[in-house]
Amino acid sequence: MCDIPKIKTRRVFISHRWNRLKEEYYSIREKLNSLKYFKYRDYSVPPNKRLEANTELGLKRKLTRKLKQVSSVIVPASFSIYHSEWKKYELERAKKLGKPIIALKRKGQKRIPRIIKKYADAIVTRKDKLKKVIRRLY
Repeated sequence: MCDIPKIKTRRVFISHRWNRLKEEYYSIREKLNSLKYFKYRDYSVPPNKRLEANTELGLKRKLTRKLKQVSSVIVPASFSIYHSEWKKYELERAKKLGKPIIALKRKGQKRIPRIIKKYADAIVTRKDKLKKVIRRLY
């Protein structure tokens, strides 16, 4: 009889732009879902489920609670970060909490936003590298 090793469930948070670029979020989910021998739990705020809060501080607290629970943060290495204060907040907060940040760039992408370079622990293009980096950083 062969013992099959248990696959560890990784806890991830996908930082994405909420209202306009939902495809960034779904594209990363698709990549994660297609990885073989890889399980994860998504602690992100998906585009169809808003975090309800009465104030900006309340929203920051809820995001921080989510970030505290994850093993890594994945962010698209896109310039949309300059149009989203929340993505910047998520990266800054994740870094303060000691969470590894993985930037995922598109195939053929030449430039990486400066803020992504500043906070990312790794920048990857291929999905197989994504799995290796998540496992290595956690």
